[in-house]
Amino acid sequence: MTIEFAVPPEQSLQALQKGMNRLLENASVQSNLHFLSSGAKNAAQPLLAHPVYSIQPDQLATDGSLASIKPTSWRYLIKSDLAPTFAEVNIKPDGHIHNFAHFNTGTVSKSTLAAIQKLSNDSIPNGPHELRMLRIVDLNFAALWLAGKPAENDIFIPLEGANLELDARKAYSRQGLFAALDTPIEIARIPGSKTSS
Repeated sequence: MTIEFAVPPEQSLQALQKGMNRLLENASVQSNLHFLSSGAKNAAQPLLAHPVYSIQPDQLATDGSLASIKPTSWRYLIKSDLAPTFAEVNIKPDGHIHNFAHFNTGTVSKSTLAAIQKLSNDSIPNGPHELRMLRIVDLNFAALWLAGKPAENDIFIPLEGANLELDARKAYSRQGLFAALDTPIEIARIPGSKTSS
């Protein structure tokens, strides 16, 4: 299938580079960054850049529409000698200020790269699709979001560690995903529920 990658804002790339430089200049944390390749340490060479949309259940329209939401961060694959490593740069609500957030080498990062590699060899109709990530914060849920053109062609692939009983790396249509999430979302909207606490 054809996967398109949006071009990250220059401010995000600058924040990524500054964040990496600060970490690598800090002797107390350098030992924790042994997994980065020498190339990554010398200069940020981000790959597979994609925007992240982190939302609360009450931000979802009843039809599962995502048209009105805005990206909250950008994720970048960073060269690593060990496990897949993604760096994330947050976006302030005004959309103009970008701050380095963190590195991640956990299950979600591994699942992200595995899913992208699998997708590059799969044939999925109604392309092309733009790579994004969807998080539903109160559900601790994350999925790759292949944004279709038009939006009716959206595809969602839950990532491992998504904390819900959905098949990791299975492709869901928009309708299929939100049908599967309907009950957890309704529970999360109840004040005092465990998922909304």
